[in-house]
Amino acid sequence: MLNYRITKYFKIATFKLQVKERFINEIYLVKSMVEKYETRCLNCRKRFEVEKGAEVAECNHCGSKWRISWVTPDQPKVQGPA
Repeated sequence: MLNYRITKYFKIATFKLQVKERFINEIYLVKSMVEKYETRCLNCRKRFEVEKGAEVAECNHCGSKWRISWVTPDQPKVQGPA
């Protein structure tokens, strides 16, 4: 009887762990689906990420802030300093 309870407990614990791991994997999947695009900094000429729909973005490399316009829904363009 004791072995049955221990086995049942470990099966439940394993199932809970699997559910938790699936949940964490889904969270990472959703985070990776956040759409980000790249454009080139007019100061240091390096590419930096811009979130979809952002009107202002900051270069990760030199720290310059730029006004962003969207040529197409998938293509950001630096308009000038913010």
